[in-house]
Amino acid sequence: MWEGNPPSKPPRTVMRITGHAQLGARTYALECLRCGLCGEVSTAAIPQEASREKYDARAGAMIGLLKYGSGLPFNRLQGLQGKLEILLPASTQ
Repeated sequence: MWEGNPPSKPPRTVMRITGHAQLGARTYALECLRCGLCGEVSTAAIPQEASREKYDARAGAMIGLLKYGSGLPFNRLQGLQGKLEILLPASTQ
């Protein structure tokens, strides 16, 4: 079975824990240019890596878990996310 000596102890596991917001957000600054002749304003296109939807399915699932699985009220989640500079009004949750 074993070639050489068998392991004397089970393998050791190591865990690293990092902190982050319950919900993450990425802001894209789209450049706007105005035509000097006609005054029409053109806005740059949204980058391809950006989703077309404002909220993805993972965000809805996390809000549901926080509210109904952990009992975190919507207003408290709004305040927590606001302190992390991620605006998430309780009315849209």
